[in-house]
Amino acid sequence: MYCAILREAIKRVDQYCATRKSSFHLMLDEQEDNLRHELVAEASRQMFGEARRAMIEPPIQAESHLFQTLQCADWLCGLVGRIACYKVSPGEFPELNWTDTYFATRLKKVAPTSGIRQQVNISQTSGLIID
Repeated sequence: MYCAILREAIKRVDQYCATRKSSFHLMLDEQEDNLRHELVAEASRQMFGEARRAMIEPPIQAESHLFQTLQCADWLCGLVGRIACYKVSPGEFPELNWTDTYFATRLKKVAPTSGIRQQVNISQTSGLIID
């Protein structure tokens, strides 16, 4: 699942950067060695096999406790995850109503091309698609 999400994230960031004639470099939080090798290999396949032109090189790993920017990214990911839980299933996560009240609109304002939408599959269970 982690590789699939990484693939999709690289694709979307690459598309975003391509429209702006810019490039990006990806940093990953510290991972276990086996997973790190798998993630770098997947990113390399995306970069070279899928011709992602905006990615400068495969991702590097950094320990978030040493870098403020990665600490900030950890906090933002945690917030986005909580917003998603509440948006998809508010009855299951009523304690997360503060995410919608204080952050959902602000997040949409600063990241207008990103979002979370629900998709109902054949069995009528909802899943997440992250834009």
